[in-house]
This record gives sequence, C-alpha cells and structure tokens, in this order.
Amino acid sequence: MAQPEPNSTATRRSRNIEGTETVLVVEDDPAVREYASHVLKSRGYKLLDASNGVEAIAIVEQKLDAVDIIVTDVKMPEMGGVELARRLRDQRGDVKVLFMSGYVGAEFMVEESVGPNSDFVQKPFAPAVLCAKVRALLDAP
Repeated sequence: MAQPEPNSTATRRSRNIEGTETVLVVEDDPAVREYASHVLKSRGYKLLDASNGVEAIAIVEQKLDAVDIIVTDVKMPEMGGVELARRLRDQRGDVKVLFMSGYVGAEFMVEESVGPNSDFVQKPFAPAVLCAKVRALLDAP
C-alpha cells in the first residue's frame, strides 16, 4: 500500500485532530475514561483524569491555567458534568467543555450548558470523532 503524500487530505485531516494541549477527562466508568484518555494521548494531548466532578474540581483548582479543555460525562456520582461545567465557569468563564453521554437524548440535558465553548459527543464514539470535537473546541475563538 502506498504511503500518503505529505500534503494529502488524509495527512492534513490527521494533523487537524492532533494537539499538545492539556485535556481533563472526567468519566466514572474506568474503561471509558481509559479509552478516551488513550485516544487523546495517542494524538499528542497531555492528559489528566478524574472519576467524577468533585475530583475534577480539585484537579482544576491545583492546575487551573494548565487545563485547556474538559471532556466530561454528563451523568456521574457525586457531581455530574453539567454541574461541573457550571462551577468551573464560575471560576474561569472561558473553560471549554465537551460533554459525552451514552444516554439517548442526553444532549438535551446539557442544552443550557452547551454554548460557544461547549459541544456534545454521543457514546460510543469513534476516536476520530472525539479528537475532531476536541480540536474544534480548542481552535474556536
């Protein structure tokens, strides 16, 4: 099989979903958290992770300026993603958040939190979809 040309569409598309920014993945299911973290790390992102919103708040308080985007499950024990986003926006209004959920219709649960610095991805998701949504949020003004 021939290697793609350096300026081919496939090469440009791959570069467009890579990054070096710091992503905080917040997910209560260890398998999903590890999967999302692995996918993003394999594309060059630096990773932090938490199993719920309470842990995420503690991480962000220590590394507020280091976290470039939060990728969070909508429903989690102790504190879900919507409440997490609200609290983080109180501290840092420009925080970028990618909500994810396996529940049908969950996008409507986060409707009020989805704005110019937010988006939603339905689980299960393909690696390219996750990375494309993260990259799009990071690149947004």
